[in-house]
Amino acid sequence: MSFQITQLQTVRGAIPLASPDGIDVPNPFAPIEIQPLTSAGSEVPGKAIHLRVDTEKGPKLVFVASHSPRYKPISNRAAVNIAEEVMIKSGHSFTPFNSVWDGKKFAILYKSDDHTISLPGNDQVTLGLYVQNSYDASLLFGVRLMVIRYACMNGLFFGNELAGFAFKHVNGSSDEAIEDAIAQLNGSASAYQGVVSRFPEMMNAPTNLETFTKWARELSEGGAPKWPKGKLLDVIQQIDTHGGANTVWTMLNDFTYVATHDLHPFAATDLSARVGALAMNEIDVDYTVQEAPDAPIDE
Repeated sequence: MSFQITQLQTVRGAIPLASPDGIDVPNPFAPIEIQPLTSAGSEVPGKAIHLRVDTEKGPKLVFVASHSPRYKPISNRAAVNIAEEVMIKSGHSFTPFNSVWDGKKFAILYKSDDHTISLPGNDQVTLGLYVQNSYDASLLFGVRLMVIRYACMNGLFFGNELAGFAFKHVNGSSDEAIEDAIAQLNGSASAYQGVVSRFPEMMNAPTNLETFTKWARELSEGGAPKWPKGKLLDVIQQIDTHGGANTVWTMLNDFTYVATHDLHPFAATDLSARVGALAMNEIDVDYTVQEAPDAPIDE
């Protein structure tokens, strides 16, 4: 069984879709080919990852990245197939919602069909599942769990509370790896209920200018990726649209709205997770952290 991907957002930014020779790579599921790495016409240790792209002049190989001899790539198609196998066998129902591809990194977001929860104020959220993969080793192949707010389709990531999982055997999906991923997905689906149960507390926890300043400093001056300082003004403007961020809940959603809709998608994922951690800290929630397994790319 395979899901139908309904939307594809291509990103032209730090890493262009077009290869150095000008060939566009619009299809994230283009076949990958591994060839020996060469320098000045001579073979050197390592391997080169290429995508086979159909052009008007016939198939072309587009160079993507070079890696060590032990690097084990997984195609985006295989990544999606493995993730969907986990979803189906776990018994949870998900629907593809959006996907993004920049020529080297790929992600697809699924939203749950059976985990919708109503909140005070006619708000609703559901469980989201974010699958990621890359050909340049910038992202491990894995899955992150999140909360999707229906009102504005914000992605609310709570990295410690909703543990993701990654695959150690990136060349395939052993039965053991699949079973472990299913167990973690089921555990995170249960943890999701606990996370959402604290949202009313966020809705009642007050914030002020000092809270905004603290979050802005942490996000723009803390770890990578950093929140673009110019985009802090966008958060202020978003706050103004509803008369001020008076609670942790509204400030959380003001920051994640800008992250979801205005920032580079791959950076937005990590930044939204950091916003989620800041929000949790404000209400002093103590959760048991479920660590995702390591997934080394080079073995």
